[in-house]
Amino acid sequence: MGGSASQTFATKLRPVLDPPRAKCAFTAFLDIWNKRPDGDDLGFQYGGNSAAFVLKIDA
Repeated sequence: MGGSASQTFATKLRPVLDPPRAKCAFTAFLDIWNKRPDGDDLGFQYGGNSAAFVLKIDA
């Protein structure tokens, strides 16, 4: 598996369109499931969190 191509946010949003797209919102989720190598659980089997952020490209 290789790395992804390098792109900027400006390339992905393409703010030169009409009307311009210079803003975008993202949500990220992190889910963690605990398990030991021998198959026993750790008493806290799930942990999760989320975050949201926005991006604006200034001209």
